[in-house]
Amino acid sequence: MMEQAEFHKLSDKFLENLAEAIEVADDALDVDYINGILTITLPDDKQFVINKHQPSLQIWLSSPFSGAHRFSYDKNKLCWVGSNSSNLVELLKSEMACLAGLEPATLSFGS
Repeated sequence: MMEQAEFHKLSDKFLENLAEAIEVADDALDVDYINGILTITLPDDKQFVINKHQPSLQIWLSSPFSGAHRFSYDKNKLCWVGSNSSNLVELLKSEMACLAGLEPATLSFGS
């Protein structure tokens, strides 16, 4: 099981990198990253909220498209993975592309 210090290091780095990459990917998206909570607002005011949840050592996603998801870090895959084996980055790319009318390939942010 992951230690809390490792969780904070991995989740903070992931959320910071994700916020920066999304800002670069599309200027129509409003990105705020404050106190471990990443909020991405689409042009139609729909929001994705991504935050770390320390008690469960997970990253949680609230999506205007598919609802709530929880992701744990997979040390073998080196990414955040949901209970249904979904990859957080791939899910986010797909949903943001659908809701914002973008091509998934234009959203080139990584895990």
